[in-house]
Amino acid sequence: MQQYRFTQPGTFSMAILIPVFGLILFLMFSSGLNDTIQIAIFVFTALILLMGILLFYKITIYIDERQVYFKMGCGLISKRYNLDEIKNCKPVRNPLLYGIGLRKIPGGWLFNVSGLDAIELEFKNSKSIVRIGTDKPEEVAAVINRLIKSDLHVPFKKEKEYSAVILAIIIIIFSVLLPASLLVAGSKETEAFISDNQLIIKGMYGINIKLTDIVRVDTFPVLPGIKKRDNGYASGSTLKGRFTLKDGSKARLFVKKDKPPFINIKTDKLNIWLNFTNPGNTRRLYTELNK
Repeated sequence: MQQYRFTQPGTFSMAILIPVFGLILFLMFSSGLNDTIQIAIFVFTALILLMGILLFYKITIYIDERQVYFKMGCGLISKRYNLDEIKNCKPVRNPLLYGIGLRKIPGGWLFNVSGLDAIELEFKNSKSIVRIGTDKPEEVAAVINRLIKSDLHVPFKKEKEYSAVILAIIIIIFSVLLPASLLVAGSKETEAFISDNQLIIKGMYGINIKLTDIVRVDTFPVLPGIKKRDNGYASGSTLKGRFTLKDGSKARLFVKKDKPPFINIKTDKLNIWLNFTNPGNTRRLYTELNK
């Protein structure tokens, strides 16, 4: 029995999933692996992305004298259709909004891993259609129509997929470059200086504090214990933003955990911990604040 096989690599899917998977792993290990909840979120996200990679790295269509069979990726998603149930098959081009993956579309279902080209199966006893992505829609349709003895012929012009390329670039920018830029911005050392009777803390989660509002300034060789991050940035030794301390109190941190000493600044409403990579700069700011 002769069998035809057509395999399309999931180029589009992999261009999205693999960089994001790598970014999640990088963020997880650079976070210091100290926050259990944060690590659990990273691991869960990484597993979902890994599952997506295994499901969508390719799609293969098999055709023999009895059936059309396809499987996506490692085979967890697969379907079989008997040839005597198929009315006809035609090459089609999906609208850009149909996207990739397994999804409901008007009139039926789409199974796709890359690009916009597909075959569309129509059935004798069902109004529902099935679209299966392939980079050789004319060849696949011709084989199926020959086996089911259908004389359907649909002109098909394969176009350059500029729209799909543009969409891929946009998704990569938002899913990879945007988080990467946030990572770079967060890793940047906090700037803090006194100007116009204010302590100005610039950068991510920056804040301005009137000197007259400060009720106490101290230095400490170690940070207090940290219970969780509420709304902030944590990567490696860098902590910025709102955190809850182990005693239950709230604090704003602008610190490198491995670079003591630490300045503790308190107002009636704020509890701030601040330092710089260079301990000398930390001591200089502390001296200025005391003046």
